[in-house]
Amino acid sequence: MSVPARTRRCSLACFALALALPAQDVVQLPKPRPNRPEPDAATPSRLARELCEAIDRGDAAAVAKALAAGADPDTGMGAGQDTTAGRTPLIHAVVAGGKTLLDRLVAAGADLDSTDDGGHTPLMYAARTGNTELVRHLLHLGARPDLAAEDGGTVVDHVAADHSALQSELTAAVAAHAALVAALANDDIDAMRRALQAGASPNGHDGALSPLLWAVRADHDTLVPELLAKGARVDLALRAGFAFATPLGSAANTANFARLQQLLAAGKPNQPALDDALAMAAMRATPDRAQFVTRLLEAGADPSAQLLLARAALPAATAYADFATMKLLLDAGADEAAVDHALVVAAGLVDPAQAVSVVRALLAIGANPNHDHLFTSALGAAASLGRTEVLTLLLPQCDRDALNLAVVEATRANRPDGLRWLVERRKDDLDFSFAPGLFAPALIEAVRAGHLECLDVLLAAGADANLPPSLHHDTPLITAVRAEQRETLARLLQAGADPLRRCAAPLRPELSALDVALEAGAQDLVELLWRAVPATSDAALVAALQIAGLHYVDEERALQLRFANAEQDRQHTVRVRKAIEAFHTLRGREIYGLVYDAAEPPSDAQLLEVMQKRFALGQLLLETPSAEQPRWRLRFRVVAPVDTTPARLAQYLQIVQSTADNLERELAPNAKDRL
Repeated sequence: MSVPARTRRCSLACFALALALPAQDVVQLPKPRPNRPEPDAATPSRLARELCEAIDRGDAAAVAKALAAGADPDTGMGAGQDTTAGRTPLIHAVVAGGKTLLDRLVAAGADLDSTDDGGHTPLMYAARTGNTELVRHLLHLGARPDLAAEDGGTVVDHVAADHSALQSELTAAVAAHAALVAALANDDIDAMRRALQAGASPNGHDGALSPLLWAVRADHDTLVPELLAKGARVDLALRAGFAFATPLGSAANTANFARLQQLLAAGKPNQPALDDALAMAAMRATPDRAQFVTRLLEAGADPSAQLLLARAALPAATAYADFATMKLLLDAGADEAAVDHALVVAAGLVDPAQAVSVVRALLAIGANPNHDHLFTSALGAAASLGRTEVLTLLLPQCDRDALNLAVVEATRANRPDGLRWLVERRKDDLDFSFAPGLFAPALIEAVRAGHLECLDVLLAAGADANLPPSLHHDTPLITAVRAEQRETLARLLQAGADPLRRCAAPLRPELSALDVALEAGAQDLVELLWRAVPATSDAALVAALQIAGLHYVDEERALQLRFANAEQDRQHTVRVRKAIEAFHTLRGREIYGLVYDAAEPPSDAQLLEVMQKRFALGQLLLETPSAEQPRWRLRFRVVAPVDTTPARLAQYLQIVQSTADNLERELAPNAKDRL
């Protein structure tokens, strides 16, 4: 296959740049494990159905098989869209009355408070079935008794009337839980112990803090073993949005090694908690992180796992340029995806020498610079810091998408030097309409934030100042108007942005920048936009009328405006010719109103009368019949300069309509208002 000449030239140029870097010894890292095959689109739904159906049958072996195959312990059949009404696997287990299956799901990391479509928790289902054993077990594991469903019903409300003992027990549990939460909020250890003695679960929490998590963070030597003895879970996951916190993870990140050992000895944590703790250990800001990482790997943590939006262990260690810990993780089986994510982190290291060293080492074991993590790339991270050496290492292997993502990243970071470096070397591969994820194209990002130097770089490189809008962004000019970025607006106008261009986009009205400025009442922006319109253009005339708030009808050669005089119950039509009149260096637009319009010519007396009433401001012209226009007409007119302001143009129009209407009444005082 032949390679396009442009691509060959770019590759050769980038290769030459890479050769120009000073030679350095590359740290030898182990090769990563290949990525696991990605499941096809139908697999998650199939596994979810298999898992829930196995739970309904009480088939423990089939449940274990589905979980081992990758079934999500929090995803029900049809992901909540079919007749299961959003019931999660844990709810299926509660309905089936299976404590063993419930424990199996919790061991796989199931969320104890996951709900169905109506906001009902597994604890509410257990209360509804009257299964006291399951209610107690869920409370002990950490299910919250203080939550309410979408209809406002609490767990107590779900107990049947004939289960008064369970209702009383749950009422007491709710009160004890409230006391525990209050004690946690007030850092009151004595109150915490009293709440536990009154029946609160050692795993009770408010979604952000549990007793054991509090004790680990406080490094409380007596409370931690007390709680562990009561059955506090080291793997209790508290989820708030995308956050994920466990006592084990907290110990791995901030506690001493003895505390981590103490928690691990209390019982086997579930896999998500182990994986989170490994990443937290790799994030330790102390030199002993390798010791913590080694211990968690021995406990079974997966070096390639990544929970929610948190960093995986290898990228976390990379943030410290910790080659020793990186080697441990790679030896333990960190995969290619973890290496690719680590490259993004390495390119953004604050220390330039560390960045070059780690990037070289990761590229040597096959890191892919085209990988992006949440729309952050290695090339973009380097450009956002202006790291020329790192950019030179990465650019030869980057495709067009990686390049254009980096352009957006450098712009968002307001790094014109990094941006300029990119656009100068791969100008032919630039796509200024490229919009990663929910972000806008680079030009729009520069306009929104007022990053003027980046804006200049983009415009000089060929970005279109009239970039069309999309579902997620307006045109550059409209964006600048909405953000009240006056200097940005001026630069866009200088680059040829059209303030009168109306563009349609999905779910957006067809508006121009001038429309938006007028709606906002931003007079200084209106004036700035108006001055950018060529004075002799038809568009300038239309814009002037629009700014003046006047409505018109387009008659091809002229614009027609209808004025009303409420005091005299009369109306008059005024026209503004589109054609420009020129007399030597003077240029103007004719504004006129008809004074006389009839099949017969006006009499000499009529002509004499109106001529004697001429106004120095304008002219009276007699138009004789012709092939195009067979009637006799008198016009009162003025010629306004082409650069007349909208306000002055409105005054001209008002004067013409008033004068012409008065002259019309002089010519025919008893006639019906016609003109």
